[in-house]
Amino acid sequence: MADKIKLDEMRAKLWIQDVNTEIELVEGVLKKVTAAMTEVPGEDDPIYKGIKKIGNTLTEVWNNTIMTFKKSGSAIKDTIDKVSKAAQELAEEGENVNTKMRQG
Repeated sequence: MADKIKLDEMRAKLWIQDVNTEIELVEGVLKKVTAAMTEVPGEDDPIYKGIKKIGNTLTEVWNNTIMTFKKSGSAIKDTIDKVSKAAQELAEEGENVNTKMRQG
């Protein structure tokens, strides 16, 4: 029975040692991650490049959308002005025809 306890104690000590080793490895990785996250990324950083590319693409799409909207608004205004002018001309022609018919 004492031998069995001795074996269990040895296994427990090995397990504790393995766990401590794993903890040290994880802490090492966390330190590296923390250092990487606190550094200002360089122009060659792939994550920075990706974020910058997405930002540039979104800016370009947004600017194109606004430009298209403004052009559309301008075209709609021009169309309304033309329709309004045509309606005014038709109304004036109608008045001219009515006047000529009454005089006629």
